[in-house]
Amino acid sequence: LDEKGFILAVPSNQDKRCKNIYPTEKAYDIQKKMDNYRKKIDRRLTIGMSKKEIAALEKMLDRVLYNISDP
Repeated sequence: LDEKGFILAVPSNQDKRCKNIYPTEKAYDIQKKMDNYRKKIDRRLTIGMSKKEIAALEKMLDRVLYNISDP
């Protein structure tokens, strides 16, 4: 990621074995594109659904995720 310009890896002042990792503008730009794409997909998946139906769907999907998570 550092070589591709998505992060800056800066040596820590406190512990030379460690590096502090910071996202770059390039990383933030990709994040914005991904967020916009996700919103577009969400809108497409919920065409014709009311806000109440969408909320119910989200609640059910949260339950599914909970059910399949490790105990």
